[in-house]
Amino acid sequence: RNVLPRIVAKASETLEAGVQDAATSEFKDRLLKLAAVTCRGSEATTAQRDEAAHLVSQLGEIGNFDSNDLSGSWQLVMSSTFPFRSSPFFWAIGEMMGGTADFFYSAHEHQTSLFGVGIGEVIQTIDLDEEELVSDVVVKAGLGIPLVGFAPIVSGRGRVITSASLRLEDGASLTVTVKQTALNGGPEAILPALNGTTVPVATAMSALNSGAVPEVTFKTDFVDDTLRVSSLPDGSWFAYIRQ
Repeated sequence: RNVLPRIVAKASETLEAGVQDAATSEFKDRLLKLAAVTCRGSEATTAQRDEAAHLVSQLGEIGNFDSNDLSGSWQLVMSSTFPFRSSPFFWAIGEMMGGTADFFYSAHEHQTSLFGVGIGEVIQTIDLDEEELVSDVVVKAGLGIPLVGFAPIVSGRGRVITSASLRLEDGASLTVTVKQTALNGGPEAILPALNGTTVPVATAMSALNSGAVPEVTFKTDFVDDTLRVSSLPDGSWFAYIRQ
């Protein structure tokens, strides 16, 4: 019995897998290097943004992954949009505001960047068993007088923690519904009295949106044991490394 065809086929499969693994590693390395030198993409040149988008597209084409890899804590390292949009709170806001959402995002970015402050660490935790997604965003806040110097009169930092329910769809996409947002500034909070404050975001949005809380699809374009790339319906993408 001639076993040569099977041996050749097996060798071909092994070679193809090796080539794909090498390509995946290269795309990941290049994307992470771009993330490191562009401040999560916020300081990227047009050429760097184009290269990052190309790498994300290439990783998306590889696309073979196990949905179980989604669970865990992930730190945002690069995105094609404002980093605070990693939070499901802003996904729901965007869904409600439609075409005017971009103005809102830009206004929020301007507000959080005054006086040299801004968005710090951005963590996203996915728990498929509990069907929950939690966003933890460090906000470096400051209060000052516009046009009178560039340093804030007072400054501090805090964590904005937003939780949402999720459903896994088609083994890749997460259908997400925001639930609540909590504030935890810790000892550096500008307003310590607000520490521990929980805002029932879903209730408020339901009241403003004819009784419905927006559901948003957060698509997984690529995930393995170290890197995840996900995207929103408007095409904005986010790259995370596993914590």
